[in-house]
Amino acid sequence: LLSTSLVVTVLASSSVCFAATASGTELLGQVTEISGSSITLALGTENKPGGDGTAPAEAPSGDPPAAPTEAPSGDPPAAPSDDGTTQAPPSDGGGKQHGGGLTLTGETQTITVNDSTVITTDNRGQSTSAALSDITVGSVLRVTVTDGAVTAIVIMPSGEPQQKGVRANASTSTVTVNGSLISFQAYNINDNNYFKLRDIAKALNGTEKQFEVGYDATNNAITLKSSTAYTAVGGELENSGSTSRNNASISSAKVYLDGTPVTLTAYLIGDNNYFKLRDLAAALNFGVTYDSATSTIIIDTTTGYTA
Repeated sequence: LLSTSLVVTVLASSSVCFAATASGTELLGQVTEISGSSITLALGTENKPGGDGTAPAEAPSGDPPAAPTEAPSGDPPAAPSDDGTTQAPPSDGGGKQHGGGLTLTGETQTITVNDSTVITTDNRGQSTSAALSDITVGSVLRVTVTDGAVTAIVIMPSGEPQQKGVRANASTSTVTVNGSLISFQAYNINDNNYFKLRDIAKALNGTEKQFEVGYDATNNAITLKSSTAYTAVGGELENSGSTSRNNASISSAKVYLDGTPVTLTAYLIGDNNYFKLRDLAAALNFGVTYDSATSTIIIDTTTGYTA
C-alpha cells in the first residue's frame, strides 16, 4: 500500500506547462484519467481575477479534422442533473464565476506516484494531509518540481481554480454503425472524437454490444450495464447539424460498468456528457476504425476492440 507520503515522477514530454516559483517550477492541471499510480493531467494555466479566461483561438490539428468557427464562450461548466445530463450552476448575478479559473492548453501530461513527498489538500487556505485515493478524475492538482523531483502535490479546492474549458469542434466525420449511416452530434477534442453516451447506447441497442445507461444523482455516478437493452429517455441521436466550436469542461461524474468502476475520459459540452469513442469501444469491446480516404468513423459491434 502507498503511504500518505508520496513521490511523483513527471514523465517528460515535448511541451510542459510549468511556471517558475520560489521553491521550484509548478505544474497545474486537471485530472482526466487515473490508472493505478499513473495520473494523466489536462494541463492548464491559472486565470487571475479580471482575466477573460478564454482559450487560444487556433483549432487543433490531426485526423480527423475539425471545422473551426467562433471562439468558445467561456460559460461556466455545468453540473450533473438527476438524469445524467447537466444543468448550468447559478452565477453571482453578474454572469461571472468566482475564482480565477483554469484555462486548458490542450496538452496532457502523465505523472507517476511513488513513495515520498506529502500530498495535501488546500481547503481554501487551510492545508490538510491527503493521499493518492483523495485524487479523483476532475481534481485540479498543483505540482511543485524542484531539481527534477516533485516536492509537493496540492489538491485544489473544488471550483478554485475553476476550469474555463477546452475547445470542442463539431466533428465533420461521417459515422456508420454496422454499415448503416447514423447522424451523431459528435465533437473533436485534442484530435479525439467524443460522442454523447446516450447516443452510442441508442445506436448500439439491439446489437451484440448493447448496454443500459443509468445515473445515480446522490453519488454523481453514471452506471452502465452491458448486454442489456437500452431504455431511451428522449433526445438521443438529435443532430443539430451545428459546425460551431463549443466550450468543453472535464466531467467529474464517476462511471461504473457492471458494478465495477472504470476510467473513461469525458467532457461536459452544453448539457450532456461526451465520452471518448475509443474509451467506450475498449470498455464495451466493440470495433472502431477510421477510413481517412472518406473521413468515415466505422463502428462494428460484430468485432472486438483493437487498440
